[in-house]
Amino acid sequence: NRKAGEMSWNDLETMLAGFAYDAYFNRSEEALNNYFTVWDYAMNQGFAYGSGMGTNHHYGYQVRKIYTTAWLMREHIYNHALKDDILNTLEFWSALPETRLTYQYGRDELLDTWHTLLMAKTIAAMIQPDIHQRDRAIRGLSRWVSSSLTFTPGTIGGIKVDGTTFHHGGFYPAYTTGALATLGQYCAFTGGTEYGVSREGRQVLKSALEAMRNYSNLHEWGTGIGGRHPFRGSMKKDDIEAFGLLALAGDLSKADQELDQGLAADYLRLLHDKTTELSTFFQSKGIKAAKAPEGFFVYNYGAAGVFRRDNWMVTLKGYNTDVWSSEIYTKDNRYGRYQSYGSVQIMGKSAPNSRRVNGFTEEGWNWNRLPGTTTIHLPFELLDSPLPGTMMAHSKENFAGSSSLEGQNGVFAMKLMERNFKNFTADFVARKSVFCLGNRLIFLGSDISNSNAEYPTETTLFQTVDNKKAILDMDGFWLHDGYDNYYHVVEGNCKVNCGEQISRHEKTRQETRGAFASAWIDHAHSPQKQGYEYMVLIQPVKEQLAAFQVDKAYQVLRRDSVAHVVYDSLTDIYAYAAFECYRPDNDPLIAELPEETIVIWRKGETDIIMSVCDPNLNIEEKAYTTRQPSRPIQKTIRLKGEYDLENGSDNVSLTSHSGNTEIVIQCQHGQPVEFVLKHI
Repeated sequence: NRKAGEMSWNDLETMLAGFAYDAYFNRSEEALNNYFTVWDYAMNQGFAYGSGMGTNHHYGYQVRKIYTTAWLMREHIYNHALKDDILNTLEFWSALPETRLTYQYGRDELLDTWHTLLMAKTIAAMIQPDIHQRDRAIRGLSRWVSSSLTFTPGTIGGIKVDGTTFHHGGFYPAYTTGALATLGQYCAFTGGTEYGVSREGRQVLKSALEAMRNYSNLHEWGTGIGGRHPFRGSMKKDDIEAFGLLALAGDLSKADQELDQGLAADYLRLLHDKTTELSTFFQSKGIKAAKAPEGFFVYNYGAAGVFRRDNWMVTLKGYNTDVWSSEIYTKDNRYGRYQSYGSVQIMGKSAPNSRRVNGFTEEGWNWNRLPGTTTIHLPFELLDSPLPGTMMAHSKENFAGSSSLEGQNGVFAMKLMERNFKNFTADFVARKSVFCLGNRLIFLGSDISNSNAEYPTETTLFQTVDNKKAILDMDGFWLHDGYDNYYHVVEGNCKVNCGEQISRHEKTRQETRGAFASAWIDHAHSPQKQGYEYMVLIQPVKEQLAAFQVDKAYQVLRRDSVAHVVYDSLTDIYAYAAFECYRPDNDPLIAELPEETIVIWRKGETDIIMSVCDPNLNIEEKAYTTRQPSRPIQKTIRLKGEYDLENGSDNVSLTSHSGNTEIVIQCQHGQPVEFVLKHI
């Protein structure tokens, strides 16, 4: 309460920093006295050893500079009457004592702790005046950091086996930044010493950095995974630096090089033509900037997939019983309900890439129309969060997520189900899929149903800032979004709009305006078992666009409540999103698939390459956060013909008899299981 003369942590941090710099650089005796006056006041008011004022890592955001200035002023602290009190306070508030033991497996809130307190812990350890105590403290801290860099279970904070990073019970890149940067700094501080972070810990950190590289284009990620920051969030300078610092700490590949060349190459790419001392060093070693990632990346701890080619990126996002839809706060992301309703956001070529240059800006943005989503188009008053505090809605359906084949092409699928909250429509359901092949996205929808007779249900093709390049004349049901992507509507009542939109700011509710080009499929009011089919060509050359206008090169073999199935002649891929048990009559290979399974296969020269995935994490406890782990799920599929495994697999067993083959696959962590079959 500033009117009552009260101070915040930030005030203390600002004063201590200002007085410390003045005392150190200007040799100001007045500033030196003031520095310790503030310390005396702070400890008197509760910033002291043994305080029970709250959770340390949340105050960590407000006290970080206190530690850096204490390091700067350490010689003065050693000679001051408050020495013991200050050193005890620094140790206590950094939570350094917890590092006397290894990291406690299952402990939550790791991202905040790494981000706000790892450097505080480091300074609290290094500022110990006794060299033996200092040695003990640093050894304990490095042991704790190494053991904390492990894959954490369930939905608690930390790094997951697919490289996603968790905070607030979900995949949250906005909290990844800073945390990974600080870990990179710590690896640099201790690299080449007996206090270094273990190789196993650095491997886990590398997996998180590579995942962030994959879902960012160049530095920014899609709105679907933005949490409560729908139009913000990106890698910062320190996050990029972490790639280089971890590369310096030692090779984590099997090449046994002096440094990790893959991370170093990523670092040079992410710098985007900037020059640093580190980049000059890497280039002197013959390392060149990496190319942008390509392929299909499965991140089912976030019910997400990322599809990339030729510097463009597509982010696909759903939600289920274990993965929340969006994070909505009282004054953040008020209208973000639809972020995971099957959103498919294309961020195309540009240097550097960003949401804004790809047509995604908040000013005038219609929160009902995130591309790819199927939504009930509500006025903003009803779309606003119905709860007074935080809202992170989970589905009651398990099936939402993605799978890939050979890491190149993939499928996203979900059973969409809205929850029974105020201003929601409890019977709103849909079955959605996206088949990602080459530079094409094939969108299928079925069983879109709800009882909302007041507002229409829609599936959005695109909504982009109007750059006067969009073509919305519906010529042959081909549309152009103005950003080099073409849309072909095969089934659905397509509508378009181009012009000014009036919206609301997601924090303040203030009116915003902007000009947008939009296209959507209108399912009307109270739809019952409605569907759609459309294809998107991402940045095709003229010849490719002309060819697809003659032959779309794929067939939809099924699109109903049981399954969405596509065969693509260009890649020779068959792909299946089985919502229920699927027993096709005329499939060349599949006799039966179990419910809630994604299967992708193609013929090789002499064999069949197949992947099987259940994106469900299968976590028993359904709570805000849980340390209960992902449990294995057994999937049994039947094939026509007799086959054997080309190479053995711990996750796959196979029996062939009577002209059929039964394959049992153990799925876990939402990861695809890939194997090769040979005909007997």
